[in-house]
Amino acid sequence: MSPPRNMGWDPWLIISQIVSMQSVHYLTLCLLIPPLLTIFAEPNALAYEGGAATVAVIMDWREMSSRPTVHGLHGQDHRGWDAFTGAYSGGKKIGVGSLLGEATAGMGDGRVDSRRGWCIAFAWLLASLVDVYYLYIFVRRPRLILDFALTLVLNHLILTTYYSAALPSSPFF
Repeated sequence: MSPPRNMGWDPWLIISQIVSMQSVHYLTLCLLIPPLLTIFAEPNALAYEGGAATVAVIMDWREMSSRPTVHGLHGQDHRGWDAFTGAYSGGKKIGVGSLLGEATAGMGDGRVDSRRGWCIAFAWLLASLVDVYYLYIFVRRPRLILDFALTLVLNHLILTTYYSAALPSSPFF
């Protein structure tokens, strides 16, 4: 029989569990979100944001809350959508506009598709259900489950804030 493992404070074990939880959580989201968006989201609006497999659908809190992620051109005066001049994806122009505020065509004008936010929210709900299994596998200590779940959310808040360069103003981050 092997001697019982000391269940004291092991920082390397805790750090490896946190990194493992964060990694498999994002891997689960990467497996769930692209098919859902490809099937249910509006294709032109999705292409405008970079496609179904872009990192922004996971790391930008504005995607889930169905808010626009484009705010005109940086470095110019703050004219909002009047400064919008179009968007390119894969070398082709998918959005049309001008500095004079002409009408734009299709969903490539910076508007968001609310179905995209719902798809991302549904994928997060599915991922949270799978995270229960991951917590069971990686942590295995009931008194630490809440700590790891909150650490997962806090780390996501920090990463989301860093990625989008803005503190989330929506409870859906």
